[in-house]
Amino acid sequence: MKKILTILLFLSIFSFSSSLAQVVQNNAYQYFVDITKAENDRLTIELITPKLIATKLNFMMPAYTAGSYRLYNYGRFVTGLKAFDENDNPLTVVRADTNIWEISGAGSLYKITYKVDDTFDDTEKGAPVFEPAGTNFEDGKNFLFNNQAMFGYIEGYTNAEFNLTVTKPGEFYGATSMDVLERTESVDRFTTPNFFSLVDNPLMYCRPDTTSIYMGNAQIMFSVYSAGKNVKSAQISEEVKKVLEAHKKYIGTFPVEKYTFIMYLFDKPGISGAAGALEHNNSSVYFMPDAKPGGMKEFMTAIKHVSAHEFFHIITPLNLHSREIAEFNFNYPKMSKHLWLYEGVTEYAAHLVQLRSGLISMDEFCKNMQDKMNNAERYDNKLSFTDISRGAFTVYKDQYLNVYEKGALIGFCLDVLIRESTSGEKGIMDILNALIAKYGKDRPFEDEELFGEIEAITSPAIGDYLRKCVGGIEPLPIGKTAKLLGLEYTKEKYNQIDFGDVEFIMNQATYRFYFARLNSPSKFTLKLGIKPGDEIVAVNRMLITPLNLHDVFGSPENSFSNGDSYEIVVSRFEGTRETLVKLEADVTGSRVRYKHEFTQSNNFTNQQLAFRDKWLGK
Repeated sequence: MKKILTILLFLSIFSFSSSLAQVVQNNAYQYFVDITKAENDRLTIELITPKLIATKLNFMMPAYTAGSYRLYNYGRFVTGLKAFDENDNPLTVVRADTNIWEISGAGSLYKITYKVDDTFDDTEKGAPVFEPAGTNFEDGKNFLFNNQAMFGYIEGYTNAEFNLTVTKPGEFYGATSMDVLERTESVDRFTTPNFFSLVDNPLMYCRPDTTSIYMGNAQIMFSVYSAGKNVKSAQISEEVKKVLEAHKKYIGTFPVEKYTFIMYLFDKPGISGAAGALEHNNSSVYFMPDAKPGGMKEFMTAIKHVSAHEFFHIITPLNLHSREIAEFNFNYPKMSKHLWLYEGVTEYAAHLVQLRSGLISMDEFCKNMQDKMNNAERYDNKLSFTDISRGAFTVYKDQYLNVYEKGALIGFCLDVLIRESTSGEKGIMDILNALIAKYGKDRPFEDEELFGEIEAITSPAIGDYLRKCVGGIEPLPIGKTAKLLGLEYTKEKYNQIDFGDVEFIMNQATYRFYFARLNSPSKFTLKLGIKPGDEIVAVNRMLITPLNLHDVFGSPENSFSNGDSYEIVVSRFEGTRETLVKLEADVTGSRVRYKHEFTQSNNFTNQQLAFRDKWLGK
């Protein structure tokens, strides 16, 4: 009898995937995708829509995704969208723009079908999608679903249930934190309560390489696809477990019961030219270089730090956020002004927990903060961080990456200043826990009230710091922070050239950086005649390597002032033919910058040492 039931169940599932006319329409979105039928990195998506009463509606694909502050227009990967009634009669569909399709006769709408291309192989459609926010359809090897790049919604109906049925090869396993309705050898069925939750739960299919561990109240799974087959999930889990233990000691009880690390380790760079990860409530997606022979130590160091950052997001913004984050609009988003909290404090915490647990030394921590101070010099220090946050999608998108530099320093100073105002007894984690107790995952705070909320549970001095140094443009009190901890801090003035909003990527074949995109070049860049694709060879007869790239802009050793002669030699390719071109212009638009040094001191007081011990949790 059991075998008969199994056969009937299989036949029922098969009929769903082969003939969607048999699926009963209800109030949920019912999505179907068959990854065994991928063609040229393209999949067919079929949707049985919720039953609606409307004459016309808009089917939407997201333009943005939470956590990745770029306009991606995922609708550009969709082709051939069609709509049908229950009798398979076509309805009128008009593509209104990149991400919107107007469907007439919507009262009889039953099914929508379309094809979607993956983003990993996009070379023509526009700005490249950062791979942890994208998709990969590699037949027989790997399928990475970031669901905002694959599945759409009907405008005004994002709070309905979303169900997903995936037909897969028998040897593939789908790793996700999504709720599972059923798993069989050939079909998986998942469910989420709304569209935000669908997007919040990425999914990766490949031949299984998974390791699960328990950490306090949470079950944590590592799913790894190693393109070069150089590293296993068990190796990664063994190292990242140390980071999770450090987090548990710092955070306490995790606000999640399950968490999935989805790791795609590449053997060649992606189209974005970047590597990194993207956080979700119960998971994170990684796109990072595969371990190289003899390079396992460096690989694990990078994995541990990125994991430390992404996992701390279970605190903020995932369990502490403003209304703008809680009600994120995937097509017309309104940004919060508190990226310093969501990304900056998270980046600082990633370094602090490793320091507290002995995974990095005090010298390494000082070097990391020093690098962030110097990296922050590349950005506009005349903009407040709250303004940068509000404009991260638009006018200040070229300033966004400063959230990982100055944003982390904001968190560092805030933590130490809170310690000072509480005689060392409380730090930033205590404040976050107090805010989470008042607000939490399902109760957002109001953007304009956060500084006051923090001041109320700390001191007026903390409120003053937030208003002046985060909401204003006063310099961060790095010197005071260092002194409280018995550390040394110095800075040296120099001049730097403003190239404007340009993006650099390293050519892995030549180990030279090239101008990948000139988004908003400065007048000086235009005067030089820089073109996209130009590889930097030398500046003023000095050979440029990845180790001295900063000398292109200006450094303490190589400062540039207005009127100075500037000569840059670039390499330009026409097919396989390389030509060296010398570009010259007098410097304009130089700006004052500082070189920062942050080190341990051999001359500190017992009071400073005691304060530092409390900061370190000793």
